[in-house]
Amino acid sequence: MTVSIPDVLNLVIKSHEVKVEGDGHEAISKIDDPPTYIYPKLRELIPVKNYKPVLIFSAPGAVGKTTFAKYFSHNKNSYYWDLSKLKLGDNTFIGTIAKHFGHQNLGDILTKLANGQLVFFFDGFDEAEMVSGLDGIYSFVNEIYQTVKNAPFPAAIFFSRTETVEWIQLTLDEVQEKEAYSVYEIDYFDKEGATKFIKFFLEDIGDASFNAHVEAFTNALENIFSTIANGLGVDSGEVWKDDRTRSFLGYSPVLQTISRFLFQQNFYEIQQEFEGVSHLKGVELIQKFANSLLIREQDKVVNILKQNTSSPEVFDWTSVYSPDIQLRCVFSYITSGCNFDSVLGHLDGPDWLERSYIDAVRQFLQNHPFIRNGMFANSSFQDYTLAMLAEDEYYKDEVVQFLKRAKNISVLFAFYYKSIYNSKFSGEYPGFLYESLLSGLQLESSISLRLEAEKPGEGNKLVIAYQDRKGKYQVLEYESSDDEDIFCFYRKIHDADIYTESKVVLDGLSNTLELKDSYVSCQSIYLNARVLILNCYSGSEVTIVSDEYEVGNHQMQIQHKGEGDANVKFPTSDRFPWSKYNDSSLTRTEPDQNTLASKVYALRLILAPFRRHKKGIFGKQHEYIENIIVKDNPLRREIFERLISSNILFKRSNEPIYELNSEELQKNGINWGELKSLKQNEKLIQFLS
Repeated sequence: MTVSIPDVLNLVIKSHEVKVEGDGHEAISKIDDPPTYIYPKLRELIPVKNYKPVLIFSAPGAVGKTTFAKYFSHNKNSYYWDLSKLKLGDNTFIGTIAKHFGHQNLGDILTKLANGQLVFFFDGFDEAEMVSGLDGIYSFVNEIYQTVKNAPFPAAIFFSRTETVEWIQLTLDEVQEKEAYSVYEIDYFDKEGATKFIKFFLEDIGDASFNAHVEAFTNALENIFSTIANGLGVDSGEVWKDDRTRSFLGYSPVLQTISRFLFQQNFYEIQQEFEGVSHLKGVELIQKFANSLLIREQDKVVNILKQNTSSPEVFDWTSVYSPDIQLRCVFSYITSGCNFDSVLGHLDGPDWLERSYIDAVRQFLQNHPFIRNGMFANSSFQDYTLAMLAEDEYYKDEVVQFLKRAKNISVLFAFYYKSIYNSKFSGEYPGFLYESLLSGLQLESSISLRLEAEKPGEGNKLVIAYQDRKGKYQVLEYESSDDEDIFCFYRKIHDADIYTESKVVLDGLSNTLELKDSYVSCQSIYLNARVLILNCYSGSEVTIVSDEYEVGNHQMQIQHKGEGDANVKFPTSDRFPWSKYNDSSLTRTEPDQNTLASKVYALRLILAPFRRHKKGIFGKQHEYIENIIVKDNPLRREIFERLISSNILFKRSNEPIYELNSEELQKNGINWGELKSLKQNEKLIQFLS
């Protein structure tokens, strides 16, 4: 349930005045100059049915937890406790009160706390944990609870990271005599809050020019929001409703980055720059912001280390907590269940730096903007991290395993990967790149996959064509290295044409593997699934031709669904459970050999997007046919031009789509049934000669 901060503020009464006559303590302060605070939303995790003596606010790092604590404390005329300046343990609470307020006032303060007339705000549990350990937190929280347990109004307010909040809850569950606490989680900003946050941040760093250019600023910001939403595959009208965009744009570290991007800029120029831009522009902007956050985190750690260490006059600080090292640390930390020991191997440094380096990262990593509640803060940061580490020699296997388990690879992964590796790909990733785009489109009919070795001895081309949300035809192209010999696909492939002299792995990952409207021709195939579904509804077809065959699960069940054909040919395909689908006439051919079979093969490739059941109109786009299938291949160009000159393929005026002339197809002896098996009749031979 979502609640507003004003509603929660109303649960807490203003504190009565108390005397301060002690020596003072640096951990306790009264906030006389309150910070400006922009309200985010709150999620009520454990509701307030009746007034409870303890309120707990849970939040990830970098979302303004401390700012909220100070604001709340000032609002209630009370005292803010910075626990990072204390060593927690038995009698810490009572002893610190006595030192700050004076022993003579201790009784009055404890009475006011017990009666709900005074409230204390406790922040910095996470830092205190590093010094005092969980046992120290247990003793401290228990001591507070015993003081306030009968208060009729909230008297102790805790602010902490989610992991430490869980320990605080366990402590209270163990010692409480009745329901003692409520829990709230600071949620993402909505559009109104995000806009206010950016304005406040700009003012705070010395730029209030948006007040003089209200319309231009509003439009520029709206276009930036829409551009990022476009990059995430979200319609502009759903920006603040879709979790993918809310978790990114409503996240204060991202809003700070947007603010710095706008700092002292011409809002009119930014408005024009981001007016109706492409999906790729949105991806580039997200990537830029992600990298900016990493550089900021590096600066924080380096500045702390420069202050606290005696470094040589000449030292290269750029290697300390660099963006690459941060990504390795973030990935290791999350996948190890937030075990800090897992990152120690990344924090090498000279002897004079190493201890301080580890301590600084220990403090900052748990609050890293890429991390929220012990997981990736959002899919944008997750997929940026995965893509950056995808070809890392130490992390590649772990990234592949993570992707196999992942249920939410976003559309960004395919674009990040393409950008980072200059359109090159390795064999473990084509299936994940396909799934990435599929997750953004959510409709198999909007996407087509093609893997092909155009020439013997050269690398394979991977082409994923799709219609974007505006119905425009888009293509992502990748190229493998020459020696890549295995290509992996997982869970499902729809509308796929795979022609390669390498090994193809189709893996359901111990569950279901679905093939629909797909043609696979390869040197070797490996199939692994509990259930293999050959989806042939609506006239779809599935064809597999391979010289070699392996199966991972020998109990694999095969289910043929629909009225379309399923045909296979590989060693043992004439035996159970494949025998009913075995077609001995199916053949493979080496590409680009100037033989009649190769010409039939080229003809089959060109006409594949026109098969009756191919409903995705983008598959017949002239750009796809000309630039992806035919491209600069001489043999295909020859066949393609012959199809045009014979009026078998034609375009209507002002339409970017090729159509088939069925009568001319029949006249020239061309039918898909024979093309599948590369059969040749007299009319077809004459057409190709």
